[in-house]
Amino acid sequence: CGYQRAEKWRLHLERQPLRYFDRDLLPHLVLSARRLAEFTNAPRSATTLIPNVTYGLNTILRGYTRLYGKSSHLILWDTSYGSLKKIAHQLCDKVTEIPISEYLDKLDRFADPRDVFEAALDDCIGDADTKDALLVLDHTTSNTAMNMPLDSLSRRGKEMGMMVMVDG
Repeated sequence: CGYQRAEKWRLHLERQPLRYFDRDLLPHLVLSARRLAEFTNAPRSATTLIPNVTYGLNTILRGYTRLYGKSSHLILWDTSYGSLKKIAHQLCDKVTEIPISEYLDKLDRFADPRDVFEAALDDCIGDADTKDALLVLDHTTSNTAMNMPLDSLSRRGKEMGMMVMVDG
């Protein structure tokens, strides 16, 4: 059980905090980073562990807007996490929110329900210049628990010249 395992780690830490931080923590962080790289099929140098999602989103979006300046364009969904929307509007002059919730009523028009996401993306972006835009996808949306079709959306975003970030 996960709770028992976590309790075992807490007890181990509290018995000898110095030993834990000096000898145990770093090897476990290295192992976690290696496993993350293997899981994502990425070089170890391209992955990092972060304290929480908001820290990661802030870091990526601040770097993106610093690099692209006035031409930065964030594209996200109306179902995106609230702090992501807040950060996006705070950092970037141009933010497009795709109203996927309006398209969900039209699911019966699509042979594959996943196609509704791509249709919403195409409709909302149209012929707009999306070169250097950053498309932010949620693996699972926090407020609706929908799983986005990451493979087709990231492929479509790249076809449109966008960079893609997945909040997973």
